[in-house]
Amino acid sequence: GREGRDLTAAQARDHIVGYTVFNDWSARDLQGAEMKVGLGPCKGKDTATTLGPYLVTADELEPYRDCEGFLRLALTAEVNG
Repeated sequence: GREGRDLTAAQARDHIVGYTVFNDWSARDLQGAEMKVGLGPCKGKDTATTLGPYLVTADELEPYRDCEGFLRLALTAEVNG
C-alpha cells in the first residue's frame, strides 16, 4: 500500500496492499539431528519455503473480516492429491 511508521494495528491495515501464502516446509527431521550436534535450528536451507503463487488484494478479503478485525480464512494443503 503505502509507507508508514509507528502505526497502531488499526492504522497498519490501511497500509497492507494484499496477502499471499508463505509456507515453511523445513525438514524438521533433519533439523532435529542438527540440534543434537549443537548447530541450532538451521532452518535457513535454500528452497525451504514457498511464497505465493498469488497475491490477493486486501479489499478482496474484507468480506471475510470478523467483528474484531481478524480475517477468518481456511487453508487446505495436500500432498500427492
